[in-house]
Amino acid sequence: VKVLEADSLQERFRALETSPLLRARTLQGLLEVGGAAAFLNHPVQSQNQDRVILHYRTTTRLDMISQRLLQEGAPTSVINSTTATHVTIAVFYGAQAFFVFDSKNNISEKNTEMKEVVKKITSLECSNLHMNVNEKAKSLLYDCNLYIDVGDWKNPMPFDKALEVYSSLPKLLGSKAERAVPLKVWLYPLKKLDRSSVCAALRGVNENLMNQVENILEHLRKQIRICQDLMTSQANLTVIMWFPALKDKLIEFSELLQKYKENFQSEITETVEVLQIKDEKVKNKLHKILERHSQSPFSAEKTNQWLENKETELKALNDCKAADITVVKSQAELQQIISHSQITRV
Repeated sequence: VKVLEADSLQERFRALETSPLLRARTLQGLLEVGGAAAFLNHPVQSQNQDRVILHYRTTTRLDMISQRLLQEGAPTSVINSTTATHVTIAVFYGAQAFFVFDSKNNISEKNTEMKEVVKKITSLECSNLHMNVNEKAKSLLYDCNLYIDVGDWKNPMPFDKALEVYSSLPKLLGSKAERAVPLKVWLYPLKKLDRSSVCAALRGVNENLMNQVENILEHLRKQIRICQDLMTSQANLTVIMWFPALKDKLIEFSELLQKYKENFQSEITETVEVLQIKDEKVKNKLHKILERHSQSPFSAEKTNQWLENKETELKALNDCKAADITVVKSQAELQQIISHSQITRV
C-alpha cells in the first residue's frame, strides 16, 4: 500500500506496471480498461481541488507453463492449424485498487491535511484510526472514487465508506484467493516454440518515444482542464459573466485542444508499429510527428503562453472590479464616455 506522489498519466501507467506496447494501445483507444485499470480514465485533477491517491496491490500466485514443454516445442501441425499467434507461458495473479480522494470544496492553496489523514489509513487498522476534531471535519468534505479489480462499488463514496472498503480488502479476494485476477501475463509466439530461448519473447520497445507521446497527451489533457477551471472558478464567475467573449474564447480554445488531441492520437495510431519493428523509416516518421507537434500552435510552450495571458487578463479584470474601476466593454461605450460633457478624464 502506498500513496502516489503525483497524478500524471505516466504515474498512472507506472503504478499499473503497464508495458510500453500496452500503453500505446491504451492511448490509441484500442483497449477498453476496467477494474483497477479504469483509474487511467479518471478525470484530470482540477486546479481548485486537493487530491490524494491511495494504491493497494496484492499478489497471490504465479502460474507457469512447464519448461519442458517449451524446450520440446509444439508440433508443426498444431502451429499451422490454429489461428492463434501466441501461447500464454505465465500468469501472475492478485488484485489492485486505487482510492482517489478529492476535496469537495474549492481551495486556493494545496493543503497537506488530506495526505496526512490518508497516510494514517496505511499505517493503522481502520478500526483504530484516530482523527482529531479538525481532521474529522475535513474528512466530511472528501469524496472517494474507487477503482478495484474485485467487487462492485458505486462512485463516488464518502470517506467513511472508503475506510470500510479499505479495511475489507484482504477478505474481498476470498478465503483461497479465488477472486484474484491476472495482473500480468507473459506471451510467447507459437512459431518460436521450436527454439531454445524463451527470452526472445521480450522484444525491445522504444521507451523514449513512448514517453514523449504520453507527455504530449498528458499536457493536452491538463490544458483542457485548465480551460474548464478558468471558466468555473468562483473567483472568475463575475468577470466571465461581465465579459462573455472571454468565456467564448476559452470554450473555443478547449474545443481546439480536444480536436487536436484526437487527431494527434489518430496519427500516432497509424505509426505505432514503430514500437514493434526495427524499421528506421517508420521511427523517423514518428520523430517527424513529434517534431511537427513541437512547432505547432498546440506545443507546450505556445499553449502555456496562451493560457498564462488569459489568466493575466482575468486577474487584471478582477483587480479592476475589486477597486471599483469602470471597465469599458465596447468601442461604442468608450465613445459615449468620451463625448460626455461632464467627464474630464478617462
